[in-house]
Amino acid sequence: MPLEDMHQLPPEPVALSVNLASLACKQSPQEALQIEKTCASFRQYACFQRTARSGQAHRISVLADSAFPPALRGGTDEFAMRNRQMIDAEIRNQFFFDSVLLSMGVPNSQDPAVSGEGVVDSSYAEKVKSVLKSIARDWTATGAEERSESYGPMIEGVTKYVKRGGRVLVPGAGLGRLALEIYQQGYEVQGNEFTYHMLFISDFILNRCGIAADHSFRISPFLGATCNVLKVEDMTRTAIVPDIDPQAALQKQPEEVRALNLEFSMSAGEFCAVYGKQEEAGAWDAVASCFFLDTAPNLVEYFRVIHRCLSEDGILINFGPLLYHWSGPVLRPGETLEMYYEHNKHMDARYMSSVDLCWDDIKQIMINVGFEILEERTGINAAYTKDEKSLMHTQ
Repeated sequence: MPLEDMHQLPPEPVALSVNLASLACKQSPQEALQIEKTCASFRQYACFQRTARSGQAHRISVLADSAFPPALRGGTDEFAMRNRQMIDAEIRNQFFFDSVLLSMGVPNSQDPAVSGEGVVDSSYAEKVKSVLKSIARDWTATGAEERSESYGPMIEGVTKYVKRGGRVLVPGAGLGRLALEIYQQGYEVQGNEFTYHMLFISDFILNRCGIAADHSFRISPFLGATCNVLKVEDMTRTAIVPDIDPQAALQKQPEEVRALNLEFSMSAGEFCAVYGKQEEAGAWDAVASCFFLDTAPNLVEYFRVIHRCLSEDGILINFGPLLYHWSGPVLRPGETLEMYYEHNKHMDARYMSSVDLCWDDIKQIMINVGFEILEERTGINAAYTKDEKSLMHTQ
């Protein structure tokens, strides 16, 4: 699938984060494989989209029912027009991902060297579709309302409890927007992220993108939707990435704050492995976690690491649901523990040790670990990667 001419990228990235292009050289063979699969999933985005459309067209042709509108029946002008809409949207998104790969110095979808590479697992392809929605949330005007709902209370908490110039850690930083906005308020900030899809995109946007025409991109973030779609144009509609110039935003601090030479950085790695180290003890004045705690395989370990890395008067500011990522299988009636573990031995061990807890129990765990709860608010409406055009919304 041919792409338009690539945007001209800046010759050198600003050193805000780790050099992701060299990560594979520093990681274990297994981690290097994960990095390559992530890159391959970016390269194969349009291919997955195209074949999914082809599969739908085949199912419709097999049904051969005249009740289907002309736009769904091959050979009609309406079908060709809709197909062109979808192809254009796929090209826009693939163009963005190829630009990411180009900036990393690795092959993109147009590189002949990868023409015969194996198809990635569907789970990787799904992560690419998911990251498109995360881009819309963090780095487009479309996500402004969501950011206000979630990031607004977080920033309010930081400015209320932490003196300017303090060090703030943002775990599960995703694409880096919250970390950047806290930095703008006058704090030294480090975002931490474990997912390579998120790391590569955040590195690209923070280091390479701006609002100028040759440094911004038009994407169709909701193209992968198949349910609750009102009309085709809702899937193919576009958004500009980014909605602000990250480099300019880093300079927008009061003069007295800029004089402090505060750092903004992103770190790559599993949260407990990175911040459970001795050198992180007492190193942070605040931990600002947004939609993060429920990613823990072991919540108690998360809280112990957070408590340990906070300074004496440090504070944890948290916002988000309890949509546990590691919910394990239930023990079935008549099943012994031996049968239970044998039946689920194919699963990641973290699923087998994770416990889903209610908020009251979590608060008691926090107190037992050593936290004092200063403030609590519940019932705040906040969406996550919401498609405002969708027929169904979840809050």
